[in-house]
Amino acid sequence: MNEIPAVLADEAAERWAAFDLGLMDWAQIMAWADGWILRLDTHPELLLDVSLSVTRPKDGATALKGMADESRRTTLVPYLKAIWREKWIAGEISSGEVVSGAWRAGQALPSDAEEWTHIHRLDHYLEEAIADWLPDEARKAAEHMLAQEVEVYLELIRNPYES
Repeated sequence: MNEIPAVLADEAAERWAAFDLGLMDWAQIMAWADGWILRLDTHPELLLDVSLSVTRPKDGATALKGMADESRRTTLVPYLKAIWREKWIAGEISSGEVVSGAWRAGQALPSDAEEWTHIHRLDHYLEEAIADWLPDEARKAAEHMLAQEVEVYLELIRNPYES
């Protein structure tokens, strides 16, 4: 079977992005593929390539990307936000890593997507937070605003500017 079910393609896009951003390792990707193999009656060749790629991760990554290319990508950002949220709460990821990942993941979205508005705002705050020309006090304030914006983006807090 070569046809990729839509939900499998969407999940492949999610896993591809998470792997590409360093949020998942290859063993997690293979375990995900194995789970799909157990659920399906017939198996797309690309899925089998991912599952059997323990000694050929480059071939597996190519197969995963091939499945991801079939995705509508509607679930991509919510999936990544869930991973970032977990890592943020655990203190395993910085504001800069969230913004960088959101920017890279956003490349898969249409340029007029509402998500881009928030990503651009995050990027603006990041630029201020890392600006070495700002006085220390202003940079610390920018870092605080960036952390707050990241928490809004990850839906950990409500946007203080919305009613």
